[in-house]
Amino acid sequence: MDNLLNKLFPLKCINCNQIGEIICDNCLYDCELLTTQYCIVCDKPSFNGDTHTECLKRNPSKTPTQLLSVYNYKDTVRDTIKTSKYGSKKFIALKKLTYESTVIIKEWGLNFDDYICIAIPSSKKRYKKRGFNQSEIITEIIAKRLKLPVYNSIIERIKETEAQHTLGRSNRFENLKDAFSTKDKTFLKDKKIILIDDVVTTGATLLEISKLLYESGVVEVKCITLSKKFKERYSRSY
Repeated sequence: MDNLLNKLFPLKCINCNQIGEIICDNCLYDCELLTTQYCIVCDKPSFNGDTHTECLKRNPSKTPTQLLSVYNYKDTVRDTIKTSKYGSKKFIALKKLTYESTVIIKEWGLNFDDYICIAIPSSKKRYKKRGFNQSEIITEIIAKRLKLPVYNSIIERIKETEAQHTLGRSNRFENLKDAFSTKDKTFLKDKKIILIDDVVTTGATLLEISKLLYESGVVEVKCITLSKKFKERYSRSY
């Protein structure tokens, strides 16, 4: 059946409409990889995305030690992430982009031994509307490639919040205050966590959940995002 459908309705690249792949190799090659990583606190360049020592000292009990982002959130990457929730073919594109990102992550050769992966949870309202959580799909793919366990159900969103992209930087942190909870603090005690999401801008969501995890007894939090959205450089305080 799938072969017949593919013959009747062949896949086309979502970017250039070339027949054959949902994202053709040329367009995939044009997706801009981030050759520089950035501190999650001050948003300034950082080696391997490590949180700067001075930034980490400000709030060691709520700050991830590392943020890794694979792609620049623009052009094909942006369109793939934004439109994946609107149709199955777009969703296939997101999965392919994520598979490619895991190749890059493995090439970085970083050590993630003994970590467990957790996706950023979506609201119940958005999950019901879409039928899936993009971050969970991305997490499953990355975790499988890194051979790490996944525990997506350990964190839940308990408050409906406004979409982060509709808010200014200062309001994003307030919007997420007390929006999440953990289901099993006993399980989380002494664990090392990798939080995974589709895109990072201010890092407000990652920082808020990191704080919650540390309060639950986690010993270290790192973050991986499929992409990073750049805005005017700013000095963040929180």
